Amino acid sequence: MPQTPMPPVGSPRPPVAQYHAAARPGADFRSVFGKAVGGGGLLAGVTILLVEDSRAAADTMRLMCQRLGARLRRADSAEAARRHLALYRPDAVLVDLGLPDEPGEALIAEIAASTGRPAALIGISGLIEGRGAALAAGVDGFLEKPLPGALALARVVMPLAEAHHPGAALAMRNAASTALLLSGARPDPAALRDDLLLADRLLALPRLAQGTGYVLGFLRGLGRITGDAALARMAQRVAEGDAPLAALADLVRDRIAVQAPAVGPASGSQGAGAARQDR
Repeated sequence: MPQTPMPPVGSPRPPVAQYHAAARPGADFRSVFGKAVGGGGLLAGVTILLVEDSRAAADTMRLMCQRLGARLRRADSAEAARRHLALYRPDAVLVDLGLPDEPGEALIAEIAASTGRPAALIGISGLIEGRGAALAAGVDGFLEKPLPGALALARVVMPLAEAHHPGAALAMRNAASTALLLSGARPDPAALRDDLLLADRLLALPRLAQGTGYVLGFLRGLGRITGDAALARMAQRVAEGDAPLAALADLVRDRIAVQAPAVGPASGSQGAGAARQDR
């Protein structure tokens, strides 16, 4: 399949190595947080493209970006991300490793090698073992889902805020604002229901186009970000051959049964392949 080329660099960027150093595990972010970002949030003015197939995970990230003041767009597949990057240049690109059309590592490697590489290229996964694959593909940092709070996202993308708001004072003036950044975010129930319905449809297919690996990884990640340990554990057991796929399908249907139907526009109507703005 022909791939849309990445756009050339249109304006100067600080060296990517600067962000790589700041995103290393164990890096000291105290000097970064000692700078101001004005009154619009820690990441005010920063644009982020999230490449993520799970609506629940994307909704969680949207809430965190709202707290930080960042502008978020979402693409739900690698091909949708390519179409987006052919038109726009986000400051940061976050790529989930478990995409429906190809491994996230392949997209990361493509973006990393392009002339339009973003200032921060971050890999995300619900599986800690994804860190090595993401780093090998060329990311500047890695985030394990679920993020413990918006501050975890800010720490990786924070150098971008420095470029937007050099020398201003950090806007964390009280314990309430600090607690908000440290706390996690829960996805919209409608987004969770859409993810469960998608998994149910995939599990009902006589033969999965991507094999069982994709849907098992999808459900393991969904269980982790929603705090559903039983769902994550069952998906893991199926992956290890300790439980039948039918048992996982039954559990997914049980979860759907207790989820209230989505209200408003038809649930699941956001077709695959579209890049869209999450406000």
